Amino acid sequence: VAMGFFGIAEILRIAIENYNPPVVMKPGLRELYPSKSEVKRSVAPILRGSVIGFFVGLLPGPCSVVSTFISYSLEKRLSKTPERFGTGMIEGVVGPESANNSAVMGAMIPLLTLGIPFNAPSAIMLAGLRMHNVEPGPLLFQQTPAIFWTFIAAMYIGNFILVILNLPLVGFFARIATIKPKYLMPIIMVLCLVGIYAVRNSLFDIWVMIACGVIGFFFAKRNYPIAPFVIGIILGPMTESNFRKSLMMFNGNLALIFERPLATMILGLSLAFIAYKITLYFLHRRFVFNETSDV
Repeated sequence: VAMGFFGIAEILRIAIENYNPPVVMKPGLRELYPSKSEVKRSVAPILRGSVIGFFVGLLPGPCSVVSTFISYSLEKRLSKTPERFGTGMIEGVVGPESANNSAVMGAMIPLLTLGIPFNAPSAIMLAGLRMHNVEPGPLLFQQTPAIFWTFIAAMYIGNFILVILNLPLVGFFARIATIKPKYLMPIIMVLCLVGIYAVRNSLFDIWVMIACGVIGFFFAKRNYPIAPFVIGIILGPMTESNFRKSLMMFNGNLALIFERPLATMILGLSLAFIAYKITLYFLHRRFVFNETSDV
């Protein structure tokens, strides 16, 4: 679904709108550093993105994807010029990237402390640890503290290596955008088809991807946001599974949920937020209607 909405839909848009690649100038090393104004504008989005990513990382699911969308949406809502998002606004870059990185760190907490992987990378790491007879959990810090500190050191070293690689190669990465679409789009299309087929060896998945690409293209033409749809697809099965577990715990009596203060508070906040959004929508429509009537 994600590859269809964000990959195939973009290929269709470029093919139909006769997209021309931009002219990319090779930047100098000094130009890669942010200016003082950009640093000042980046502080708040970085802090917000880091907090969002950390708490999203504590939840089951693809935390990196979800936290990125949430951070970008938040920064766009808080911005005084939301119409400029999508043109290289620094807030729309540093916020989601901070959330992405922070979510990965947050996802390490349930893996190392409880031995429970909440996403695919954590599951792979758990399998690797068990291959070496290392069992993550509360006793990890006592029995094999060297493993824990190796994780911490690897994170620092990995970020340092990324800086070393990204700065010299940024010009090369930017030149990918200058490749003519008639050469680049078929390559991306083949990678999408091969990649999605390799996941489960299923032709059905390919048709789902293509169908979502067509739907995503029309969504983009109508300016409908795609990210909430994808997040709903991702979180939907998890919601159903946990809902069934709740029904089993309460023997089918959902009224018992309201005896839990935390659950009641979360449900109340959710309903309040939904009511707020619906009210805001109708107020906006009424305001636009009144303005049109006055004209």
